Amino acid sequence: VYNTTLQLRNTVAGEIQPAAPAEPEPDTISIAQALAAEDGAEGLTVKGVVTLIDGKNLYLQDETGGICAYLSSSPSDVALGDTVIATGKRATYNGLPELSGASFEKSSGLTLTPAVKTIGELTEADICTYVTIQNLTVTEVFDNNGQYPSPNITLQDADGKTIQLYKAVVDKQDGAWAVAAGDIINVTAAVGVYNTTLQLRNTVAGEITKPGASTGPIYDGEQVVIYNPAYGKALSAEYSGFYNKSTAVT
Repeated sequence: VYNTTLQLRNTVAGEIQPAAPAEPEPDTISIAQALAAEDGAEGLTVKGVVTLIDGKNLYLQDETGGICAYLSSSPSDVALGDTVIATGKRATYNGLPELSGASFEKSSGLTLTPAVKTIGELTEADICTYVTIQNLTVTEVFDNNGQYPSPNITLQDADGKTIQLYKAVVDKQDGAWAVAAGDIINVTAAVGVYNTTLQLRNTVAGEITKPGASTGPIYDGEQVVIYNPAYGKALSAEYSGFYNKSTAVT
């Protein structure tokens, strides 16, 4: 240190060495290409962003689709939103497209951004991809009388369509689940499947929110209300001169 400026000091020339060249990443194919491969095809390598972590399962997506990397053991150094390169054998498990016996390495460069959808818009093409579905009514929180460590939450939208948030990762408050039948919630999650039935799968409790003031990012396509509770007013799309009008709200 010199005054308040930090420095580096060395003693021998050997402490200065050329940096080792970065190991090149393996060649990859798109997830769409992996999905198109026949079951049993080996050595498929894809690069994707993690949309779900569930035990040995890593759901991955790129711009072409989603697939599950089924690992030999549960990873401890992967987080939701990480970019990984996974290699495995093409398989299908109860309708879920997989790279079975997969290995992986950490990478970078991809961003996890959910597509804003409705239940009715979900198709098989969305399996393992990341979505946000808003304004869902909780119709059931089933934990088999406390026997399940994670409940299965049934959700219904305004069109009457339903979907299950399977093995939901959700907080408990005073011994009760943080969501209950009748609640209105927004869910950001990966799309799963069991045989031909689509599900939602989440990794962290923060992916379940209740409509209102947001503390997280606002994604393209989401609908928001800008409001001032102190005056009971919300921002309107109508203008008065250069300024937006206000709308009375409760």
